[in-house]
Amino acid sequence: MSETSPSGIRPLRIAEGIVLCGFVCLLSLLPPGLHFVTGPLGPIIGGFAAGAALRLRAIEVFSLGIVLALAIGLPAPFLLVELGILPHLAMAALVFFSLLAAVYIGVFSMAGAYLGSQSGRERPTA
Repeated sequence: MSETSPSGIRPLRIAEGIVLCGFVCLLSLLPPGLHFVTGPLGPIIGGFAAGAALRLRAIEVFSLGIVLALAIGLPAPFLLVELGILPHLAMAALVFFSLLAAVYIGVFSMAGAYLGSQSGRERPTA
């Protein structure tokens, strides 16, 4: 069991959730052909897996979404341009796509984690 801070937040659970959700998001991009479906659903799938496995609390779900939005969503378009996957875009377009990716990843990972945590609460503990 992870250590609980006075505010009720379990930082170790949040870190585990971020790693698990990020790993599942990246794995969803790998299957050839299927990645057109699983890639966009990756944040939801990863969030659900993290929420269900770790039984995250609401504040932990919120923290997970915010961190993933900032760590993956904001830098993703800039990284894709540097890797040559996206064409060179104007700075305004990069900023727009960064904000869009951050909101997309943050909201969908939060939604998946919340649904996963609710389904995880319904099953009995071992």
